[in-house]
Amino acid sequence: MASEQIARGEEFEKKAEKKINGWALFSSKYEDAADLYEKSANSFKLAKAWDRAAAVYIKLAGCHIKLDSKHEAASAYVDAANSYKKTSPKGYCLS
Repeated sequence: MASEQIARGEEFEKKAEKKINGWALFSSKYEDAADLYEKSANSFKLAKAWDRAAAVYIKLAGCHIKLDSKHEAASAYVDAANSYKKTSPKGYCLS
């Protein structure tokens, strides 16, 4: 089951990358990619591939920034932080 979810996550992530690098109207390109990144991150979460989920959430935040959706970007960063926390529960000290 986990390997199926990882494969789905990778597939959604690749589709999102193609959307961003392809030709489309500016806003719809990033909206479509954001939807795909969301699906990708959820698949990685279901597989408990927390590092992968966190990395995709950061990409999702980037899409929301391009769309000038600050609240959604902040939420994606929080999701990334929570995912990273699952891999290192003691956390990191950034200085």
